[in-house]
Amino acid sequence: MADESPNTILEIQVTGNAPDNDNRIYMAYLVNETDTVKFWWDDLTGTSFDPIPPPITNALGGLDLAWNPFYGLDHARWISYVGTDGNIRLVRSAGSGWEAAISWPYSGSSTHTALNAWSNHVYCAFECSTGSGIGACYLASDDAGATTWLHDDAYWPAAGEPSAFRPDLSLRSGMGRAAVFSSETGTVDDVSYVTRGGWTVGAWSDPAWYNTYDHVSGDETYLEWLGTFGVSTYGMLYFDDLGGGSPGSPYFDLMHPRAFFADGFESGNLGGWTTAAP
Repeated sequence: MADESPNTILEIQVTGNAPDNDNRIYMAYLVNETDTVKFWWDDLTGTSFDPIPPPITNALGGLDLAWNPFYGLDHARWISYVGTDGNIRLVRSAGSGWEAAISWPYSGSSTHTALNAWSNHVYCAFECSTGSGIGACYLASDDAGATTWLHDDAYWPAAGEPSAFRPDLSLRSGMGRAAVFSSETGTVDDVSYVTRGGWTVGAWSDPAWYNTYDHVSGDETYLEWLGTFGVSTYGMLYFDDLGGGSPGSPYFDLMHPRAFFADGFESGNLGGWTTAAP
C-alpha cells in the first residue's frame, strides 16, 4: 500500500468510522526521518487505500487517530501528536483537506497523546508536569473545536501521591468520560481508572486501582468502550512486568463486569482467546 523506504515508520494508528457510518477504515503513520504523518482511507470495498495527506511535517511522536461519531460540524477525522516544537497538536479533516485545530505546550515525561471523540465532544489526553509529579491532563472541545477549547486534568497528584503516566481515555458511552493511567507505586505498579459523567467542568472520580499484577512502569495502558449506547462499560488492558521493564502477558479487566467476559483472561488465562492469525 505504501513504501517509505529507506525511511522507517515510527508509529502507526488504525481506526474505523463506527458506530455511525461504519463503512471505512482509516490509517495514519509517522515517518521517522521526515517527521511527516501520512493518512490513508479505504475505498469502501476494502480492496485499496487512497492517501489524504495532512500538512504535518513536524511530528515527533505520540501519534493518535480518532473518528468523531455522529458529528454535526463536519470535523469527522482527527489526528493528535507531539510536535518537534514541544507542543501537543491536533489537526482535523472535514473531507479531503486538513486544518490545524489547536496547539498546546507539552510537559510530559514521555511522548504520548490519546485522542477520542463523541458527537463533537473531542478530547485529547496527555501527561502534564505538576509541582509534585506527573498528572493526566486533557484538551477538550464540545463543539469539535469550532469556537472553544478547555485545558483541564483528570488526575492531579498532590504531594506524596503517585504520578500518572501515558493516560488513555474514551467518550464512547455518550454519557461522559473515562480514563486510565499507570503509576510507579512500589512492588506492584498500579493501573488506575477515573471517570466523570457528562461534559461539564468539574472534579473526576478518585483513582480506582484495578490491576492484579505488576504493570510495566510507565508503559502504555489501553481503554475501550464495550457497552451499548448509554451503558458505561469499558475494557482495560495492561501488560505485566517480567522484570527489567520487559512486558509479559496482557491482562484484561472491566470497569463494570459483564458476564460474557468471565473467561479468565483478566487473570492471565489465555485459553479462551484465539491465537490464530486473522
